[in-house]
Formats: sequence, structure tokens, C-alpha cells
Amino acid sequence: EDQMQKDFNLLLTNILATKDFSEIKSNFASSVKLDDLEDTYTKSVRYRKDNSNTVNSVSMTEGSISSININDSYLYAVENYVYYTYNTNSYWNDEPYDYKQSGYYTFYYTYENGSYKLANISSLPRF
Repeated sequence: EDQMQKDFNLLLTNILATKDFSEIKSNFASSVKLDDLEDTYTKSVRYRKDNSNTVNSVSMTEGSISSININDSYLYAVENYVYYTYNTNSYWNDEPYDYKQSGYYTFYYTYENGSYKLANISSLPRF
């Protein structure tokens, strides 16, 4: 669960910074193609760039694992109910406030070099 929170926060923080996937790719699995993860990430970055609202910060606040599955493509897939918060300025008075969101995300991991590495994720939030 700690690894999922670390990976999710890494993705969220870099989406907020609108970094290119190539800048963060080394944090993820190297033994599988990351095309799907890159595509999912890039769509969220594109949304962030096109969105005019100010977002000051974003982070996963908690999560709970609802299932773990092993399949041929990845070592395991973990469905996780995630709560995350992003801080943005109010539309009406430009004061900062926390906007809380939640949703199911499936994290796909593979085991390499003694640790689990993220290989894909079902989707990413857009903020």
C-alpha cells in the first residue's frame, strides 16, 4: 500500500508540474513496455495544461485495497479505492480550498531487482 501511495503521488505531482513522461519514466518498471502508462499519464498532463484553474497542490490522502489478482502480463494487479485532495483557488473569491475526490484505480506491478515496480495504471485523475 505504501508503494501505491508513493507511485500515485509521484504521478499526481508530475501531472501538476506538467512534466513529460520521459522525465519520470525511470521510476517505473523497465522490464515491460510502458506505452499504456505513458498514454494515460500524457492525457492527464494534456488536460492539466488545457485547464485554466489554479491548482496549488495535489496528493493521495488514503487508500484501501479491495482486490489483488495475478495474471500473465503483470505480476499482480491491485484494485485500490483512492482518496486524493487537490488544493485550488475558489472560483468566487480566489481563496484556496481543498477539493476532495475519490475513485477506483487498478495498479499493475511487476517484480524486478528485488522490488515491485509500477508497469501500468487503469486511469489517472484530471484536475
